[in-house]
Amino acid sequence: MSNTSPEDLLHRMMTMSEHDLSDLTSAVNAANLGAAVTMATAAGSAKDILWQQLVRAGWLVAITDVCIERTNLFKVHQTGVTPLRRLTSELYSRRQQQILTEINENLQMQSPRERRFKLLVPSNSSYLGISGKVGSTPDTGILTGSRQGCARNCLPRYINDLTFTVARPEGSREQLQNFYLVEESPGYFFILSSILADFLRQQFDPSDIQIAPVQLRHSNGAAVEERYFAVKILKTVDCIDPENSFGRRIPWGDDRLPFTECTVSYDLEQSVAADFANVGKEQYVSYPDSTEQVFNVRLRESNIALGDRLFYPALWPGFLIVEESFGQALAQLCFGGTPGYYFWMLDLENVCEGHRQLRIALR
Repeated sequence: MSNTSPEDLLHRMMTMSEHDLSDLTSAVNAANLGAAVTMATAAGSAKDILWQQLVRAGWLVAITDVCIERTNLFKVHQTGVTPLRRLTSELYSRRQQQILTEINENLQMQSPRERRFKLLVPSNSSYLGISGKVGSTPDTGILTGSRQGCARNCLPRYINDLTFTVARPEGSREQLQNFYLVEESPGYFFILSSILADFLRQQFDPSDIQIAPVQLRHSNGAAVEERYFAVKILKTVDCIDPENSFGRRIPWGDDRLPFTECTVSYDLEQSVAADFANVGKEQYVSYPDSTEQVFNVRLRESNIALGDRLFYPALWPGFLIVEESFGQALAQLCFGGTPGYYFWMLDLENVCEGHRQLRIALR
């Protein structure tokens, strides 16, 4: 057993990138689920030095019966699962607190002239399995003959009856992320770890955000130890210039119309009005609700207060607008998945083509 203390190990790990540590995190999570994962690294690298320390601590095992030139192989020892999980959990907690401090300092110094707004949209690459009872939604198809729906103005009332399960694609490791974006088509909400949920909570007045605990499970059905929360942004800002924003009525259409001419409006039945109405108590109104229907968006930025960094535009409940530096800060806090794929930010000019090109480039 090595005399190296957990604090010494944490100090070394704090100097390493998330990419360098991702193999260890994934291997520890796999070992916790009863699977053995072999980790490979170049001899003498930062990972190799750390992993050799963990071997001396009795938490990793060096694999010596397989020889690969200039490469060392390791696996997690069963006795190392619990201490390594504690170590990696403490590491990410400290990293997030460090990033949070830097983010809050930067946000306080931000000038209104530095702000640039974008659409925050799902990347469709971080999946959660969802099961449980569901409720009703407005049956707009009976009026339009299409699948265009209504975005919810709150978290689903049945959120406590849902179970979220971390996806594990066949042949790959489970990746437990601290950030997930759940699409409702249209609209979405977040599933976040407690630290991320607290970060967003601090950015909003209580009436502008809704947070509820959720059940999150590993792919083998075991409950995730850390607490996770569903988070819905309720903040709405009347900031779209509909005469100078352009879209089309249907995703495959050839028309190019101002938002004023491609807006949908539904009178809602009482059973669904409370959860979907965004005009008065019984009406739902929305500009085009998919990126394929949107060409460009013009904002009335004078209507956006300095503290408004993440919000839904009035009459556009299927899309979140994010201030770019705030979105970058939020992305810094995400871990467990692939950087750049937790969510995407789109320019407000040429939205549909920009989204298409991004999907091609990053698929």
